[in-house]
Amino acid sequence: FLFVDTRTKVVFSRLIKSESERAIALDPKQDVAYYMLGRWNFGVANMNFLERGFVKLVYGGLPPASNDEAIKDLRQAIVLAPDRIIHHAELAKVYAATGQKNLARQQLEICAKLKPLDDDDWDAQSEAAKTLAAMKT
Repeated sequence: FLFVDTRTKVVFSRLIKSESERAIALDPKQDVAYYMLGRWNFGVANMNFLERGFVKLVYGGLPPASNDEAIKDLRQAIVLAPDRIIHHAELAKVYAATGQKNLARQQLEICAKLKPLDDDDWDAQSEAAKTLAAMKT
C-alpha cells in the first residue's frame, strides 16, 4: 500500500472487505478471513478526518467500520486458530489503540509463548516482543 495511489488503495480496501466476507460466507472456519476483516475494520475505523473526508468526497467513501468489529473479528480468528501469533498480535494493537492496555499486554504475552508457524508469525512475534518490552518500561 505504500507505493500506490489513493484510488488503488480504496479499490483494494473494498476488495479486502468483500472477499473476506465472501470467504467467511463460504467457509465460516476461515481464520485468515476473520483476521483480514479485523485488520480492515481497524484500518478504516482509524483513518484520520482528512483521509476519510477525501475518500468520501472523491470515491464515495468506504463501508462503515469500527474498532469493536475489529475486536470481534480478531477474537473469532483466535477461536478458529488459537496458535496463530498474527491474530494475537493484531488484537493487541487494537486493544492498545482503544486504551485497553491490560488486554493488549495479555495478548502480547500470549505471542511470546506461542511457536511461530510461518514467517508472518515470526515477524509478529518479534514486533510483539518489542512492544511488550516497551510497555514494561
